[in-house]
Amino acid sequence: MRRRVRTVLTIAAAAAMCLAASLPRFSSGDVAPGAFGPGSSAGARPPELPRQSVDTGEAFQRQRTIRVPARGDLQEALDRASPGDLIALEDGATYEGSFRLPRKEGSGWIVITGTSSEARLPPSGQRVNPSHAPAMPKLVAASGSVIVTEPAAHHYRFVGIEFGPARGTFLRYLVQLGLNHTSVDAVPHHIIFDRVWMHGVAQYDT
Repeated sequence: MRRRVRTVLTIAAAAAMCLAASLPRFSSGDVAPGAFGPGSSAGARPPELPRQSVDTGEAFQRQRTIRVPARGDLQEALDRASPGDLIALEDGATYEGSFRLPRKEGSGWIVITGTSSEARLPPSGQRVNPSHAPAMPKLVAASGSVIVTEPAAHHYRFVGIEFGPARGTFLRYLVQLGLNHTSVDAVPHHIIFDRVWMHGVAQYDT
């Protein structure tokens, strides 16, 4: 019996060596041809860098500040905001949507942030973490999504905002940008989420 087990192990080891010898070898920077599907040429050249980018630290001409207190109407503020306006939410307050981003004429940014978010956040280019959440305004929804867009909505910038489902609810999506648009001209663009915290919940009530 012991001899039979030893023979089986020897055959298995020999088969493994043959299989290893038959596998193609790639350098650390290579990708196996066809690794991303039949006939793929992804390994023929390195990935292409983004062709365009948006400067998230871009300065903007502020026209006015629209203040929305706790339990205020954020959607009304979004509807009447003009490019260049800042919508200031109360730090730590919760605003329940869903919220719709309307299309505006012009290329100025509409910034949505807390009254003192910039002072309480890490510098631009650094990540936030849950420890920053108590000072963030919180946008929630009990159904649908927290943020949805009108066709061709553009130039919105959220800074230092927490996004999540309303208490005891489940959302399939937190943010929907351009869902089901059938025209390229209708796709939203220039929408920035800067040092925000988007999260679900570990468990929820049913």
